[in-house]
Amino acid sequence: MADVYDEMLAILQDLFSDRISTQEAVRDLASTTLSVDPPQYGLYNLWSVIVTCACESSGYHDKIVELLVQLSKLPSEDILILYDMQIWKDLPTLGWALRDHRQSVISKIINRDKFTALLMATEEPVFVYLWFTMFTLRDALEIPIGQLLLTHPLEAIPSAAIWISTLGVGIYK
Repeated sequence: MADVYDEMLAILQDLFSDRISTQEAVRDLASTTLSVDPPQYGLYNLWSVIVTCACESSGYHDKIVELLVQLSKLPSEDILILYDMQIWKDLPTLGWALRDHRQSVISKIINRDKFTALLMATEEPVFVYLWFTMFTLRDALEIPIGQLLLTHPLEAIPSAAIWISTLGVGIYK
C-alpha cells in the first residue's frame, strides 16, 4: 500500500508544482486507485493522501478542490459501487476520511497535552509550562461555548480535561 500512496503523492506533487494538469492528475490518480484490489483500499490511499496534502498547506486547496470536482465527473464504463455509492460520481468514503483525519488531529493534540502535563507533574524546574496550562484552560473555561465553537478549535475542552485529570490537584493549588 505504501507504494500506491507514494505514487499518488508524487502525482499530487506534480500537480501542485504545475508539471501536470488537473486532467492528467485525475487520469493518473483514478488509474492508480483502481489498480488496487479491492477498490476501497485504493480509495483509502487516495483520500488519505489528498486530506494530508490539504492539511499541509492551504496553498493546495484550489487545486485539490478542482481535482475532486473533476474526479466526481469521471465517466464510469463499468459502474463500480462501494457502500451504495458510485465510484467516481459519489466519491465514496471521502467524508469518512475527512472525519477520521479530524479525529486523528484532535487525538494528537490531546496526547501532546497529556504528555506536557506529565512532564509538569514531575515538578522538575525545567518542565514548568504554566503558561501552556493557562492558555489551554482559558480557551475551554472562559470563552462562552458559542464563541468557542466559532473561534477556537474543538480540542480545547478535551485538552483542558486532560490537564485537569493529570494535574488537577497541582492546578488547584
